[in-house]
Amino acid sequence: RQGMFLLSHGPIAPYRTAHTSHSLPELPGDPNIWSPAVLCTVPARLALSCSCDFFRALFTCPMREASHDPATPLATRLSPAELHLLLSFAYTGAVAGPWPTVLEAAETSLRYQAWGLLTLCLDVFTRCLTPETGLDVLSFAMDYGLAHVGRVAEDYILATFPSVVATPAFLDLPAHLLIRLLRSDALNVLHELEALEAASRWLMANGGGQDNQAEEILSSVRFALMSGQELKKVASVAAGAANPGLLHQLVVASLAPMAHLPCRVRSWPEVLVVCGGDTLTTNMAARKPSRHLWFAHRYLSAVGLVKQVEWRALGHFPDGPRFRHAVAVIGNVLYILGGKHYYGVRDTLASVYR
Repeated sequence: RQGMFLLSHGPIAPYRTAHTSHSLPELPGDPNIWSPAVLCTVPARLALSCSCDFFRALFTCPMREASHDPATPLATRLSPAELHLLLSFAYTGAVAGPWPTVLEAAETSLRYQAWGLLTLCLDVFTRCLTPETGLDVLSFAMDYGLAHVGRVAEDYILATFPSVVATPAFLDLPAHLLIRLLRSDALNVLHELEALEAASRWLMANGGGQDNQAEEILSSVRFALMSGQELKKVASVAAGAANPGLLHQLVVASLAPMAHLPCRVRSWPEVLVVCGGDTLTTNMAARKPSRHLWFAHRYLSAVGLVKQVEWRALGHFPDGPRFRHAVAVIGNVLYILGGKHYYGVRDTLASVYR
């Protein structure tokens, strides 16, 4: 469940000018009683100017609003809810409410350049993600060009994809975002049939989509990764979501011609690294210490049980071969400690490679 959120930045001090001090009065609890007339008061203008760059420029730069007659209401496009949100945050440094309130606060903060409020909202977006809110955060980040927030939200959705699919928000996901998720190598599904179930659920909820849209979505499912038993279930899983002829065509196209195989298996963004060790010589007559580091570039799967790992060179130890060493990963940095460079008693190494 989404629940209630409390975003707090701490209260701000009373506003002071060169001649007087303004203590901020109590804020009414009902946002519907707010009107642009509130902007006529000096404390309200000071509060908004201190918390929003938009109002700071409006009330302090040589503009018409700066010299506006305080006795008459100031015409703005602020809704009562937006005005209450900005003023309450300026007074208290906090915003409380359900998830839609947090989204509205983020949009309002961007529109009126309330950077303190935006910082709190983005902190919630990146630290308090749930399967119910992840899709909203991803859409918001892409709409407003927030690359870091978008990456965090997308990584979370890919990692918890089965839980995200079960939420009502998944059915409102734009088609282009669904295709992007289904085509990701980091999509966390137990088997590829789960990806097909997600695509079918979305298509059913959206009336099957257009023919070309349905084809693009279903072609993002990697049928080549399915076992024979799973392929037999494809028709029943996607029943009513797409034309059976189109579905059969996509399955056949994914398995032939063989030039399209092997198909890349979905996996986590982490990388498997092989560090040195002792290997066998070509004729398998003796063991030979290695100085090379290799990483698994991708995991490949062909039809049936045919599997393959594509290895690529990562580097080599600068001080020669190393085996029987310790390995640790701290902060996404690989450390290789100690070990031996040959099989003698005095061939132990006392160095660390990072």
